[in-house]
Amino acid sequence: MDFSRNNFEFLPNEVYEFLRKSRSNSLGALFSKIPDEDKTEMMQFVEYILEKDFAFLVDENEIQLFPEIDMRWDDPAILTNCIIDFDTEPEDLKDYRSFLADLDNYGCENIQFRIYRGLGLKKLRELLSFLDETAIHRIEIIINFSEHIKQYLRLLNEFPRINDMVLHSANTEKIKVKRNGQVFILTKQIVASEQCCGVISPKYFNFHQSHFYESHHFNTCLNRKISVDTRGNIKNCPSLKKSYGTIRNSRISDILSNPEFCKIWSLNKQQIEDCKVCEFRNVCTDCRAYLEKDTSLKKPANCNYNPYGISN
Repeated sequence: MDFSRNNFEFLPNEVYEFLRKSRSNSLGALFSKIPDEDKTEMMQFVEYILEKDFAFLVDENEIQLFPEIDMRWDDPAILTNCIIDFDTEPEDLKDYRSFLADLDNYGCENIQFRIYRGLGLKKLRELLSFLDETAIHRIEIIINFSEHIKQYLRLLNEFPRINDMVLHSANTEKIKVKRNGQVFILTKQIVASEQCCGVISPKYFNFHQSHFYESHHFNTCLNRKISVDTRGNIKNCPSLKKSYGTIRNSRISDILSNPEFCKIWSLNKQQIEDCKVCEFRNVCTDCRAYLEKDTSLKKPANCNYNPYGISN
């Protein structure tokens, strides 16, 4: 993992032990243990990682200046992210405003609205105006395509907290990045319900350092997440079946006091079959809603990658 460039690169498995031992052995000592016929190839590897700035040479007495990476992960927020789905337009947004205010009290800063159809721009603008009074500062909107594109662009100008706006079910593919970093996307992909979720693909890999650390301890999709489905049910994810209440009759404190709700947060890749040996396990966002088999310890159903390299 190259955090500085938000990328990754494959290295041969046999090189791992060489790198690991390089913290406690000099380069000369390491090469003295390598068979003569392998030394040229290993030296080429060392030159390669130095050229790529993946490593640098230090004197032996300087090693102590580079301690092991601290892999702990934490966040000051009790809840870090939320998904709210809409399929019809609510008569009023009182329950949603109450839920969002409650969400703000738990430190949540990231929210995604997925609008399959039915929620008009007037109600959406009302929600966004309410969020202006909260600490929720990163908003993503996935909404059904309309020919009135200028109205959506005006929303971006009016609400700078919107980081991404995706118009699904469009007749074209287009990406526009505004000067302030806001992203406007048109996509032909049809997002008709929560069942459109759960795709495992390299384009969803996350190469940020915080995500990498979090993945060692928690589920990178569901950790500290709370969601509201199209019927107002509060869940870990709208795509999951289990509901813990509704926005009409439940407070977030009631939901968080249920140990079953928080239990899935700690289901990391090391506990999941296939995933635990996958080289992409610490960059993949793991969906627990649709599984290969109906058990929590199986890999996602929409993952077609076999880390063992054997065709099914």
